[in-house]
Amino acid sequence: MTKDTPRLTIRGLEHATVVSIKDAQLFDEAANQEVQDSICGVVDQLCNPGLVLDMSNVETVGSRFFGSLLHIRKHVTPRGGAVVLANMNPRVAECFQVVNFGRMFESYDSLEMALGSLLAE
Repeated sequence: MTKDTPRLTIRGLEHATVVSIKDAQLFDEAANQEVQDSICGVVDQLCNPGLVLDMSNVETVGSRFFGSLLHIRKHVTPRGGAVVLANMNPRVAECFQVVNFGRMFESYDSLEMALGSLLAE
């Protein structure tokens, strides 16, 4: 299953759902809410336990994005799933480290590595 929205491309795979974020900047509250609602809605529909957020298009993030990410994690975890990140650029990765989110979310250099980590769990 593949679903395309203005802000996301969502692909349901056998063991995971891959969400590619199209926005380059994630500061706006309305945009973050839309991303959060879309992802949580997909999680409700699919029985895939893993969620990979492909961050390859994201250049900068704001504090609202971190709140949305926590909400998504709280939505996925009770279903036995995990949220992992892939393809973060160095600037975004540094933001994750500054706010200590690097310890809460595993991050991988490629989509393949992120999907492989979910298979290993």
